[in-house]
Amino acid sequence: MLSASLAAAPQRGGGGGGSGAPAMNPDPSPVDVFVDKMKLGERQVEEILKLLQTGAGRAQPVATEMIQLRQKLLVAEMAGKSDDITSALAAYTVAAEKMTAHEIRTFTEIQGVLKGGQLNKSGEGLTMIAGLFHPPTPRPGRGGPRGGGGQ
Repeated sequence: MLSASLAAAPQRGGGGGGSGAPAMNPDPSPVDVFVDKMKLGERQVEEILKLLQTGAGRAQPVATEMIQLRQKLLVAEMAGKSDDITSALAAYTVAAEKMTAHEIRTFTEIQGVLKGGQLNKSGEGLTMIAGLFHPPTPRPGRGGPRGGGGQ
């Protein structure tokens, strides 16, 4: 999920793999936007990508839990079971808080790679990559989750 988008990021320019075809997704990823906005050097990008991959690994169990809770909430909603809806929402809120804690921990680690003026813009940078670890909702009939990390 996230690892695929991180492996491809940041990618500037380029099209369909040298075929001359336009890129399938012309919109930059949140990581691309972050890299450009922070004016990161190549070494910084490598370090930050490693931190993001590590953070995504730490957040994966919570992402799985969030997907399971979404499914539980949907089943409860369809069955009209208000007690189950209430408990699923409460559990989802706790999971979302855990995910936010993972994002903040990772971003704090990223701040250790930033320098000078980059640190002054780091708050804005967090908003660019916030939600990166959030799981997309699986869609039936499409071979699994869509997108990457809540984009």
